[in-house]
Amino acid sequence: MSSQPQRILTIEEEKATEFGKRLDVEVNDRLTGGPSSDDELQAAFAEVAGAYIVQDGGMPEFVPCSINEKVGRNRLTVRGYSPIDDAGTLRLVTTAYRDDGGSLGSSDFDGLVRFASNLVTTVEAGRELDERPEVVELVRHIRDEGEALREIRVIVASNLRINADDLEAESGTRRFRSEQYDIDRLYRISDMTIRRSDIQLDFRKLLGRGVPCIEVSGKDYNYKTYLMTLDGETLYKIFERYGSKLYELNLRSYLQPKTGVNKKMLETIKTAPVRFLAYNNGICATADEIEAGLEHGQTVIRKLVGFQIVNGAQTTSTIHRARKAGDDVSQIHVSVKLTRVDDDDLEDFIPRITEYANTQNPIKAADLQSNIKFHRSVELLSESIWCPDGESRWFYERARGAYEAAYLRYGTTPKKKREFREECPKNQKFGKTELAAYLVAWKGEPQKVCLGAQKNFNYFMNKLDEFVPAGQEPDGKFYRDAVSLGILYDAAARAVRKAGIPAYRAQITAYLVARCASEFTEIFRLDRIWSEQAISDELFELLTEWSLSVQKSIVASANGQNVTEWCKKDGCWEEISTVKLAMKALPLEALPEDKDPLFSITPTTAPAKEAVAADLAAEDRGRADVKVGRLDDVELCRRLNEYAWVKIAQWGAETRTLSDFERKIVATMQQMAVGGWRRDPSPKQAKHAGRIARQAIDRDVVRPA
Repeated sequence: MSSQPQRILTIEEEKATEFGKRLDVEVNDRLTGGPSSDDELQAAFAEVAGAYIVQDGGMPEFVPCSINEKVGRNRLTVRGYSPIDDAGTLRLVTTAYRDDGGSLGSSDFDGLVRFASNLVTTVEAGRELDERPEVVELVRHIRDEGEALREIRVIVASNLRINADDLEAESGTRRFRSEQYDIDRLYRISDMTIRRSDIQLDFRKLLGRGVPCIEVSGKDYNYKTYLMTLDGETLYKIFERYGSKLYELNLRSYLQPKTGVNKKMLETIKTAPVRFLAYNNGICATADEIEAGLEHGQTVIRKLVGFQIVNGAQTTSTIHRARKAGDDVSQIHVSVKLTRVDDDDLEDFIPRITEYANTQNPIKAADLQSNIKFHRSVELLSESIWCPDGESRWFYERARGAYEAAYLRYGTTPKKKREFREECPKNQKFGKTELAAYLVAWKGEPQKVCLGAQKNFNYFMNKLDEFVPAGQEPDGKFYRDAVSLGILYDAAARAVRKAGIPAYRAQITAYLVARCASEFTEIFRLDRIWSEQAISDELFELLTEWSLSVQKSIVASANGQNVTEWCKKDGCWEEISTVKLAMKALPLEALPEDKDPLFSITPTTAPAKEAVAADLAAEDRGRADVKVGRLDDVELCRRLNEYAWVKIAQWGAETRTLSDFERKIVATMQQMAVGGWRRDPSPKQAKHAGRIARQAIDRDVVRPA
């Protein structure tokens, strides 16, 4: 009796468990600490899952709104929603988050869908819910826009596997339907969670031996090329495990067998499999690492890491499809040209291989362009540029989930986990869709940001030359300015919340940032935000006041239209860009440097002579054997005389250790020292100056008196 062939575990299934752990980390990051109720866990998971679904285009936006109560005889459970769109669809999000790693059956699934659907009927029946602002806004939205409501779609998100069929029903002019985002689907939409290094072909395990090959590259080449053949069954197993992840460097996707080329391949597989090698152009592939050696005097390839098919997607996919349909592919052989390319040459090499090798079906020249390099450059900058305190840095998530992956990879012990959090605090991370929102809003196109994270990101990448000139790479200034805009954007979101605005917060935030850019066209010092890692109190209060004006103007200009959809239109920005915003005084970021208190040397109130004398006497008594670490920032600044600050300035200029902002702080301290320290540096001045002084002392540039 023949045994059943062993099922091939896909890379997605293997990685799904790891992804579940990342979800747990993201959920815990949103909790306040201490024991959490089930409602708090479900609400936190809804926000995490909602972000993934929005990024995937499953809904335009996610508005958190956790409701779990009984009204009359009906149970209502909703964790968030996406407002009614132009097609009349209201999306309600509900969740099933558990830590048992099991599955969600039909009865539980049906209950979740029913409890969420009850919300609309309860609201339309005039029943009252609790009075939290976000609940009041959702109730008002359903009542105000109810006539336009054509479909209620309940999205069930879960960290479990859902074993249930989706539900559909119609009632009058309305349609009800459910949609599932379980752990597998959330994983699939999580954006490049599988790295190239995860794609590993160990031929000793696959075949029990290495694959014979011929090396054809010269000694002085900066790449290695091998020629070999693989049989159809081996290619089937590789594709079954890794799927389309084999093609991430390929600029084409598999073309369906309606094309003549693919039909002929399928015909050859069925009728003349031994001739496949002669008829087919073969595969061009690359690998990050190639482990080669000798077996019985023959050069063989034993293992590949980072295997990618850059030409031959049709061949591989067609063989896989035929094998799935029951055809014998063991007699098929395919020629493979395998190249190892250094990372430095990857951006130039791969498009050329693809362009010159692809002849089976044409590829448009525009498809050969890639913007991967931009994001890699930003990622490298985030790894090398530290915050002014020298203790932490911002983490750029080139791929969603990269922060959690790094945390799990680095944090192998409690101490290392703590060290990672200190180096990269969870509130100092941003991803590519956030970066796009910051830059596009500041450029004065908030309506593009309101299209949604993914559509705005696509717009940003299509217009990348307007943000980074063609042929140039992002540099340190670009990166620091981008982070500063992120700090401003997050502060604007907090200002909107502080103003008590219950609805359309995301849209108002984008418009608020755009208005900030248009109001301060002459001077707006992003370097000040970077140095402080925060906006000034004055700017925050101004944004809080402006947010109410922007909100009222958006709602009024919508003139009865769906506000969320109105915010996506150019006409909305044309209206809001001309609204007059009150401003009593310029915030510090918009002041010239000589007006900024951070660089001021003029005392606000002169200290009494007796107090100055007492301070100097105390300094004289404490100068012996001073340990810098014990001094606070203000005292350390006063211990350095004017000549010491001159030395620090010279050292900063010669070594380029100090930024322009830091050099100005040093100049301010020097002027204060020349004046005999008639006043102490302000806390903010001392924070920066003290940090700079400690750097200089550590490098033996100066010593405190």
